[in-house]
Amino acid sequence: MMAFDRYISICFPLNYRQIMSPLIVIICVIFIWLIPFGRVTITLSITASLKIFVLSLYFLILSPVLNPVIYGARTEKINEAIKMKIQNFFTKQNITV
Repeated sequence: MMAFDRYISICFPLNYRQIMSPLIVIICVIFIWLIPFGRVTITLSITASLKIFVLSLYFLILSPVLNPVIYGARTEKINEAIKMKIQNFFTKQNITV
C-alpha cells in the first residue's frame, strides 16, 4: 500500500487526491488484509487434514514454548556452579565474603 501511495504521489502529483480517494484507500486496505488471510486459511486447512500436522505442532509450537524452561534450568545450574567455584576460591584463600 505504501509503495503504491508513494508511486502515485511521485508520478502523478497533481492527480493524487483524485486517484487516492478514501474509497480507493479502503479498497486497497481490504485487499491487503484479505489476500494474506485467505492464503493462510487455505494453507492451514490443507495442512490440518494431514496426519503429519500433529507432528509439526509438536516440533514447531511445543519446542519453542519449552525452550525458556529448559534453558532457565540450565542457567540456574550454571549460576550455582559458578557460585560454588567462587566460594571454594575464597575459602581456600581464607577470605570471607
